[in-house]
Amino acid sequence: MRFDVGWLEEAYDDLANLWTVHVGLRREINEASNRAEEELKRDAHLKGTPTDNYRTLRVWPLLVLYTVIVDDAKVQIVQYRLLEPPTSGGPASGE
Repeated sequence: MRFDVGWLEEAYDDLANLWTVHVGLRREINEASNRAEEELKRDAHLKGTPTDNYRTLRVWPLLVLYTVIVDDAKVQIVQYRLLEPPTSGGPASGE
């Protein structure tokens, strides 16, 4: 199922803040946010991990919180957070 992906203004601000503060991760943050958006365009309701109010998707170095409205085929990215660096085995991707 295809979904339209949108962002809350706060999520955009989160991403801009992470990009500004974590200068050494700018490329990774940019690539991860693009990958997450592409991932969520397809079967977003089946991806990530459900929580009480949101779903979460890990795309290193980001944790993406989002909501899904299946009937309207819409996804809204609510927040971006920085993940802790992986301890071994390379970057984690998707769920």
